[in-house]
Formats: sequence, structure tokens, C-alpha cells
Amino acid sequence: MTRLRTTLFANGIFSTVSGLLITIFAEWLSSRHIALPTLFLQVVGLGLVGFGAGVLATALSRSRTRHFATVLISALDVGWVVLTVPIAFSPLAQSAAAQASILAIALIVGLLGLAQIVALDDSFVTESGHRKICFRFSSTTSADLLWSRLAELDQIARFIPDLRSSRYVAGSSLSVGAIRECIDVAGQRWREEVTETTSNSFTLRFETEAPDYPYPLTDMHGGWQIEPTGAGSTVEVWWTARGKSRLPEWILFPLMAAKAERSTPTIIACLEAGEIPAQDALRRSRSRLRPGLC
Repeated sequence: MTRLRTTLFANGIFSTVSGLLITIFAEWLSSRHIALPTLFLQVVGLGLVGFGAGVLATALSRSRTRHFATVLISALDVGWVVLTVPIAFSPLAQSAAAQASILAIALIVGLLGLAQIVALDDSFVTESGHRKICFRFSSTTSADLLWSRLAELDQIARFIPDLRSSRYVAGSSLSVGAIRECIDVAGQRWREEVTETTSNSFTLRFETEAPDYPYPLTDMHGGWQIEPTGAGSTVEVWWTARGKSRLPEWILFPLMAAKAERSTPTIIACLEAGEIPAQDALRRSRSRLRPGLC
């Protein structure tokens, strides 16, 4: 069992048990320890049970990524700490036992949330010290068709809603040494150089040394690979990088991975369609393209 799954299991079990106890003893807690209505405590308890079940389901997932879910779960853990600690020091806590229990639960929840983020980041670390983020998708579109669209590097803006333009600034086709410049809708620009290419894959080096490179990363590379399958194709997308911001890498990369986990299916759905489709069609296609573990 991986470290991330272990921490998610611990969080899920602790949340579920805590929620059950709060629900069962809500009336007793309300009358003796916490000046909150019984019904309110029961709702909180049942909410914790539902949260715990969701965390356990995330932990049990073997073939799917957990980047976005883990970040969301950890954010909710932090929210619990922020909301409950003040209660321990307010008149709502009517006994020393109530105050100690609230603080103890907040401490455990906070530590579990922190442990999840650290464990998620640890899953990205490579032997070289870089972080690697990698997704794998199953597409019903043929590998040849997807590759023909993806290989037109200067046309990638046709398939990414957040890009305003893309063009070659060196070279004119997918080949080693070709450089693509992209500009997003916010006006941020960056360049990517092709360092390796095969009949169904390519690797890019991002020019992170440029003074206007918009992301807090350095020594960044990325790539795509498309393999044919009986039902369509398998698409693999990956990035490696180091952080260069004040934000610690163990926070930076989980946030980046969570964002990429949500945005990459959109790109593949657009590649399948050959264009950026209407929102309803895009949503349906994106929901089908669930990222798996590389």
C-alpha cells in the first residue's frame, strides 16, 4: 500500500468513526458539552460519515489518479480545523472535555490533511530530484487520427480553450530543434523546443530560463505518446520539472497536478473532435476521459 493510500485510509476511517459517534451521541453532547442543537450535530455527524466514505473510495481507487481529489480532501480538512478551533475557545464549548475533544480532533484532521499533501508530492519525486506528473487516457478515437492532429504543433491552440495562439518560431514541422511559441488568453507566453520525436511520440523542453516564462518552474520537459488499441488508442501525457518559487514544492506540485488532471481531458476531447466543441459536448467527452495512473 502506498503512503498516499495509507493516509487517505486513515483519514477516511477517522472521519467515518468520528461522524458516527457525533451522530449517535448528538443529544448527549448537546445537553452537556456543546451548546449546539441536537439536529445540527446530527447533520454534522452524517456529513462526516459521507466525507469519510468519499475519502475511503478515493483510497480504494487503484487505476485512477487521486491528485484533484486529494487536494480537495486536504482543503476540506483545513476548513474543518479553521471552523472548529474557534468553537473550542468560545462559550459553545461548555466543558473542559468538550474543549479538549474539539482541539484533539482538529489536530488529527490537520495532521492528516498535511500528510496527504506530502504523500501526494512524494509520489511525484523521481531519482533525479525532479517531480514527474503523468496521466494515461483511453480514447475511442484512432491513434492515427489523434496523432495527425497532435503532430501539427503550431495548431495546438485549436484544441486548447485557454490558448489564444500557437506558432512555430523555429522550424516548420515536428522535428528535433523546432520551437513552438504559445500565448494564452491572459497574454502569458512561453516557448517549447522539440528534443525527441518518434512515429507516435515527442518530447518538449520548456524554455523556463526565459525572463517572461509565466510558471514557477525550471528544467521542465514534457511529452505525449499515442498507442493504438483494439478499441481506439491510449494517450499518455507527462511533465517533469523543478520548482523555482517561494511556494514549497510539496505544495506547488500537488496543486499543479490537480489542475492538470482537470485540464488535460479537455485537450484530448478537443483533439478527438478536431476542434473545441460546444460546452455540453465537451463536458460529456471530458467526463468519459478519466485520467489513469502511468
